[in-house]
Amino acid sequence: KRVAETTDWKPLCTGCSLGQQPFVCYGGHQMAQAKELDMWFRSFRNTGVYSNLRIVVAAVSGLVFLAYVLSSSSSSSGGRSGFLGKRAEGGETGIMEATQAVESGQPIDLGGVPPLPMMMYIVLIFAIGGVVFAGWLAQWVLSKDEGDKKMQEVSNAIREGAAGFLSTQYSMIFKLAFVVLIGIYLLYAARTPPRNLPGVEASSLALCVALSFFVGCVLSALSGYVGMWVAVRSNVRVASAATRS
Repeated sequence: KRVAETTDWKPLCTGCSLGQQPFVCYGGHQMAQAKELDMWFRSFRNTGVYSNLRIVVAAVSGLVFLAYVLSSSSSSSGGRSGFLGKRAEGGETGIMEATQAVESGQPIDLGGVPPLPMMMYIVLIFAIGGVVFAGWLAQWVLSKDEGDKKMQEVSNAIREGAAGFLSTQYSMIFKLAFVVLIGIYLLYAARTPPRNLPGVEASSLALCVALSFFVGCVLSALSGYVGMWVAVRSNVRVASAATRS
């Protein structure tokens, strides 16, 4: 665009390649370069290199954070109750006595072991009740009508798309979880076990922690799969019921 000579503001640039005639550049070539950069980033984001790079960055960040937490907890004083260092008053003595009794082959007196808190039983009851109710609710929804043939065709396409999404997502999460699992095992294996766990080797503690992480990952993946499986099959039933009410 041409600007009258009376304008008192300076052009953004001069002599750019948009033309040879005198004009005021409004940053068109900068915008073109930014658009090219944006298009390159969009194409790069769809490559496997970008996906693997995200996994590496996330894994390294998690390992650095976990290493910081473990190093700070191990360097603290013996009386603190930080990460993996909680010790009840007199609990260490009881564990040492039980360890000595196991090593000597003597029977262990469990009379002094306190029972589980009542809250644990309440939480367990609610957890089991929630699973039973969710199963009943899913069965009730899946027993409804799926609609006509066209609705079922759309529903089948949605199911295929959801299955592909879960396959891609879980394959990516599995890679990340595997890296984190190995990192957790190595960090706990290199760390000295807490003094309130006498007789426990670092490798055994690392194996237990890694196994707990693995079980949590499996249960989380299972809950996500079941939720998606029920959701994609309930959509068509909701749409069919909407045509009758």
